[in-house]
Amino acid sequence: LYNQDEKNIDANVVGFGCPSLLSKDLSESTEGYVTTIISDSDLVPRLSAPTIINAFFDILSYDWVARGLKDLQFAIDSLRKKLPFIPFEKLENMYVLIKTFLEENVKQRMDDMSKIQRAEVILQPPGRCVHFYRDGNGVSGQIMECDFFDSIEISRTMVDDHLISVGYNRMLLDYMRYNHGDYEFNF
Repeated sequence: LYNQDEKNIDANVVGFGCPSLLSKDLSESTEGYVTTIISDSDLVPRLSAPTIINAFFDILSYDWVARGLKDLQFAIDSLRKKLPFIPFEKLENMYVLIKTFLEENVKQRMDDMSKIQRAEVILQPPGRCVHFYRDGNGVSGQIMECDFFDSIEISRTMVDDHLISVGYNRMLLDYMRYNHGDYEFNF
């Protein structure tokens, strides 16, 4: 790595969406000359073998049964309205059968998955991390500890946020427009 005591070299680095590739100590040692910009839920800075494993277990342990039963009840109600010749008891029996199966089999597996110990995350993005994120009004940004990015944030924008045109360009442009009060600002 760069030796800060070297008199002949003056280097500063700004990276966009850098992957997690350094230990915490090594990342902190580069804060003086490396800045990593991270756009909202960008997948790449959070990506490592342990974060993938942990996300897998998080997804498998997510308790979707109540929402699934709500969807099933909606479907049954729709069938009852559209096909009134189907006996109500048959639809109700189907609901009870599926509910029982989910609660006795699927829910137990989700509970088991939630108890599995998650993998230790060792790697993180380099240097000082500046996180730009959607805050509900616009875009905010702040310096974060790089270990903040130790898990994959499952969202519909996690891939797009890493791309230049729809991720970083849009995020930084929105940030500048919002914070300068000039919605016609361009780079």
